[in-house]
Amino acid sequence: MTKPTTPPGSWNAALGSDLATLEALVSCIEGNIPDSAVEWERVIALANRTLTTPCLAGALVARTDVPGDVAQFLDTIATRSRARNALMHGQLTEAVCAMNGRGIRPILLKGSGFLAQHGDTYADRLFSDLDLLVPVSAAQETAEILAGLGYRREHAYAEPLDGGNFHRGCDAGGIDLHCRLKAPFPSYGYDDLLAGSTRIALGSGHAILPSPARQAAIIILHDQLQERDYWRGSIDVRHLFDLKAIATGREAIDWAEMFALFPEGHARHALSTQLLTLTALIKVAVPIAASQDWVARLQWRRRKAQLQLTWLAPVFTALSMLLDPPLRPGGNPAGGKATRRGSIRHRLAKIAYRQFAPHAVGKL
Repeated sequence: MTKPTTPPGSWNAALGSDLATLEALVSCIEGNIPDSAVEWERVIALANRTLTTPCLAGALVARTDVPGDVAQFLDTIATRSRARNALMHGQLTEAVCAMNGRGIRPILLKGSGFLAQHGDTYADRLFSDLDLLVPVSAAQETAEILAGLGYRREHAYAEPLDGGNFHRGCDAGGIDLHCRLKAPFPSYGYDDLLAGSTRIALGSGHAILPSPARQAAIIILHDQLQERDYWRGSIDVRHLFDLKAIATGREAIDWAEMFALFPEGHARHALSTQLLTLTALIKVAVPIAASQDWVARLQWRRRKAQLQLTWLAPVFTALSMLLDPPLRPGGNPAGGKATRRGSIRHRLAKIAYRQFAPHAVGKL
């Protein structure tokens, strides 16, 4: 089953990514169709680009004030998303139960946690894969369990502790296995995410769901530091709505717990930048400490400017690299400790390349 990303006919238009279109998309996902005329082609194109079309469909599919062709398209998206997510929920349940049979309790990361909480009828989010984290000591055994279920390892990371990607031809998505979060700094493993976690049932088995603060931190670490959105000024709209869902859930986020996971320096600035983006675009209340971070305030203004004038992006990225470089304490690149002569220069060059690489799918 393919991802529902492209509408039919004339909607295969140039993707709109300006700030006004983004604000209209966010408003529609919130269930508030703007009073002014909505440019539906641009809104839907931007929803496709940001992988938020299922979110848009969930918000508007039952509305009578949406044009007929738009409503028909969104109804199709909702139906296909529900079918896809049901398959992925079954896939997640099968994997977790098999791991439980060998005494392994995986931690659910990012979308896997949402899928487990909402069940197999959930249609309002696009899930591309299932992220699971296991202890280092269980990594090899977990890979063998997945192989026994028919999975094939598509990609093994350079560092064994980073896990790997597992796929089967019969599934809607793959399993991304982790032994630690892939953000280069700070780096967290299985035991670091257990504090405040809860047990969540999946079929006859169960998995571990991190605390709300850690769920949100995992998403922010992934986007801002692992995928370097902080330095690039990128916005992942789908993950902003994930953060909203966590922040407005039944159990409140412990903001002090979250801030403690981000050390002073670029990690803390990245956290504040994402929280400012969240409150500016989706009106979610965040701690005042985020707005007091002058670096974060500049980064939010930079993000808005890039949405209007895309040619500014490489200029701002270069400035971000110079003014707040991705270095660990002590001056080593955040990609890892230097172990040979010239390796610091090599790592810095690799980091710089990643900053200017094409955007990942779903990002503005």
